[in-house]
Amino acid sequence: MAAYGAMFRVQLRGGVSEDALLGHLERWQRELGPRFPGSAHDLLLKVDGAEREYVVLHLFASREAYGAMAGDAEQDRWYQELLALLDGPPQFTDLELCWGADG
Repeated sequence: MAAYGAMFRVQLRGGVSEDALLGHLERWQRELGPRFPGSAHDLLLKVDGAEREYVVLHLFASREAYGAMAGDAEQDRWYQELLALLDGPPQFTDLELCWGADG
């Protein structure tokens, strides 16, 4: 199972709800996801003990599928709207999946 993507840690701006972040991520799935074949898995994880901190994991089928977003104007617009929800820019880490198990 090959996959490549990004993990990013975010802190919500005061007054911004988890539902607002979730809605923004779901909008990516509806509107942008179909433009980028190979988008495979998305997770939103709440950081335990941190009031407004989350980790987002977005995996694609390959490094090439992930790289297809680079320079896309709609993706950039979505990202700028994400920044408006946050206290500061996300901390990104690009990742390659080496192993996984379900169940």
